[in-house]
Amino acid sequence: MVTSDAGDTPAEGTDDRDLDSATEAAATALVADPTPATPPPDGGPENGEEATPARSAKPALLVGIAGLAGLGGMIFGYDQGSVGDSQAGFTAAFRLDSFEVGVVTGMVALLAIGGSLAASPLSDAKGRRAASLLAAALSVVGGLGMALAPNAGVLIVARALIGFSVGLVAAAVPQYISEMAPARFRGRMVAMYQLAITMGIFTSGLIGIFELGDPENGWRVILGVIVVPAVIFGLAMLFMPNTPRWLVAQGRPQEARQILRRTEGEPQAGETLQAINAELADVDDVKWGDLLRPLLRPALGVGIALAALQQLTLINGIIYYGTAIFHDLGFDTARGSEVASLIAIYLVNMLATFIALPLVDRVGRRPLLLAGTAGICIAFVGAVVASAEISSRKAAGIEVGSAGWMLVLSVSFFIVCVAASWGPVTWVMISEIFPTRERSKGIGLCTSVNWFFAWLVALVTPALIGWHPAVYFLAGLVLMGVAFVYVLFRVPETKGRPLEEIKGIWAERAGIDLAAGSESREVGQTAAGG
Repeated sequence: MVTSDAGDTPAEGTDDRDLDSATEAAATALVADPTPATPPPDGGPENGEEATPARSAKPALLVGIAGLAGLGGMIFGYDQGSVGDSQAGFTAAFRLDSFEVGVVTGMVALLAIGGSLAASPLSDAKGRRAASLLAAALSVVGGLGMALAPNAGVLIVARALIGFSVGLVAAAVPQYISEMAPARFRGRMVAMYQLAITMGIFTSGLIGIFELGDPENGWRVILGVIVVPAVIFGLAMLFMPNTPRWLVAQGRPQEARQILRRTEGEPQAGETLQAINAELADVDDVKWGDLLRPLLRPALGVGIALAALQQLTLINGIIYYGTAIFHDLGFDTARGSEVASLIAIYLVNMLATFIALPLVDRVGRRPLLLAGTAGICIAFVGAVVASAEISSRKAAGIEVGSAGWMLVLSVSFFIVCVAASWGPVTWVMISEIFPTRERSKGIGLCTSVNWFFAWLVALVTPALIGWHPAVYFLAGLVLMGVAFVYVLFRVPETKGRPLEEIKGIWAERAGIDLAAGSESREVGQTAAGG
């Protein structure tokens, strides 16, 4: 069994600097190993045979896995950023009223809830890779449908396909990366998924600026470009292997061992395989109701809370309405507002995510969340003061002046704090806090909650900002105060712990002695009860 220190001890020849500096895309190394081994099903050497020689993990390979799989996040991010830039175009093209515009824009979030839940049975039956490939295919079809839509009905259907696909991506991709990553690198590898999301948002803003000059067809280009990351993502996943945990669950430990030898090196691969086998030994068929078992209730509570609180940072409201905010500050042209929003929000969002990549595995998940939440509260205080001052000056017929730039700085600092904490850390933790058998269902449920709150925030943001921008920021300040207290007292640290050991945190909270086999009895009772 792997000890709690195993995740903190790098394999020979591998350290954090290796992973940080590796740049080549070496995912194809998973397909052809020059020295393959065929161990017995239990993952160890056969009697009378020598153990597999010690091997080092391949940092470049890990970067390739996380980078290529993480491209799924670009689909998610690009759609998130593109809908605002294209809205005026398709509204005019199809003469939509406000309700119809709401249906078109909100369709993605609603269908993403279904996609997130559907990812669980698909990932369990066919693998995380298969779910990702389906998401890529749906994104290609949906992107072409949006670009070529002859009427609003086709546009709505295409948006529904995109919604279902990004729901699949949001659930399947973080799980795929988490199950492929060694414990000591898992945080930054999953965080690369969030980095891809921010890259997608930034790319959509960049394309939006160039297409604003074509009001008739520019919106079609903006929406249709999503096909490009979808195709690249799909092609990349064709050459990716299934995850070791899924392979073991399917009774294919030899294949799992081959992959572990290349991602973790020896002898860590053998220890990890033994831990996976031990974890899966007592669990057969998993039902949604199993997430409510005493062992998993704490994990489910933390996962749902993180998923909801990520959206309750109100980050999406700033991304959706940032252009309007800058327009009010004096950027009188659409292009001027877009450029200001692109730099102060989209670019800052992408660059700040790089802060989390090295820190999430060195500093830890909890410290990043606590520091980020404290920073968000400070930013919201500045935004409340600035918004109130701007309203006062406008009412008096005075130029916005320094109050406007105070709001710009507050919003930019807010973006930095979210991008370096809640943005990546939420996906990291959701992908690692559930045991292997229940992981896909736990991630699917938490991701669907995330999408529900994304829809809810998008629904109430116009009303709050219309009432008074200071009210919007004040609401965020209160919510983040609650988030700080919750993280401080309820969210555990998972840095450097192998996936198979994290359930020990929940067992301790639930008063379950895993060593005494009480979890096995609990599983048996659950199965017997239907």
